[in-house]
Amino acid sequence: MLEQKRALNIYAGEHGKFTTPNADQWALVSNLTETLGPIEEVTFEMSKAEASISCIIPSIAVLKMVLQAEGPTTRGIKTLRENMFQSLEKRFSKMEKTKCLALATLLDP
Repeated sequence: MLEQKRALNIYAGEHGKFTTPNADQWALVSNLTETLGPIEEVTFEMSKAEASISCIIPSIAVLKMVLQAEGPTTRGIKTLRENMFQSLEKRFSKMEKTKCLALATLLDP
């Protein structure tokens, strides 16, 4: 929707059958896109057939850094970022503590 914002506004102006999101809603969509973009990229990279285990640790570290970085201050987006970070911490906390995975990533061709 964000990519087609201009076209949607023009269509709504010409036909008047529906309303478009207001400025606050467009800002929320923009902030949501900015927040979810890195997660989409990491998911895409890890889903490739040639992806290896050696990309997991760096990818998780990057996602944590992105989610912890100063981002949009919209209340819903800030809460979303915090929840996503806590979820990553919960799911991958054991991974960082075990040396087996680190060794496997080192040996992975």
